[in-house]
Amino acid sequence: MQGGASGGLSVSGSGQVRTINASGNSISLTGSSNRITIRGYCPRLSVSGSGNTVRVERAAVIGVSGSGNQVYWTSGARRGSEPSITRSGSGNRIQRAGGTAARAVPVRQEDIRPRGLTISGSGVTQTIAASGRPLQITGSGATITVTGSCPRLLVQGSACVIRLADCGQIEVTGSGNAITAGSVASIKLTGSDNNVTWRNSPNSDGKPRVNTVGSANNVTRS
Repeated sequence: MQGGASGGLSVSGSGQVRTINASGNSISLTGSSNRITIRGYCPRLSVSGSGNTVRVERAAVIGVSGSGNQVYWTSGARRGSEPSITRSGSGNRIQRAGGTAARAVPVRQEDIRPRGLTISGSGVTQTIAASGRPLQITGSGATITVTGSCPRLLVQGSACVIRLADCGQIEVTGSGNAITAGSVASIKLTGSDNNVTWRNSPNSDGKPRVNTVGSANNVTRS
């Protein structure tokens, strides 16, 4: 499973039987003959390929293409509501779990807005639009470019290279990371061997608040 281009999760392959915690992330499934169970809230679920069976607890938007896919949902974005549904291809079925096929209903933008973004895995290269959402990076060796405003960046991974345009708070608990920020209000480093470079700050003195608890960390102005 990998982080998607917009901060969601991507699942691909065939013949998998998996349970995934959505945790407020959108999910894209491609492949064939997979049996996937999705726990928690998934703003947008996209299923393509053939012969997949997906069960999702809560989803605001469900889109299915390909052939012979089955998606069973329990609720829309709000418990008791219905998701917005689109389908193309042939032989695809989308219905409430234990019920009949659902009608499509309008979706509101606030229903599909993720609560936060998480990037995991090793060696991921990705450009992500924060759009005012916090970002957590847990993998290693990732190369991440973040556009837009990010209120909080939490880096728990190691050996990552991260570039941000605008960030409220940067916190690093991992090691060996290199972070470049255009603007940042505060920096907290509890890991080791991390390098953070910043250009400016919204604070009155033009400098971010810096707290370095770990070892061999370096914070410099570009």
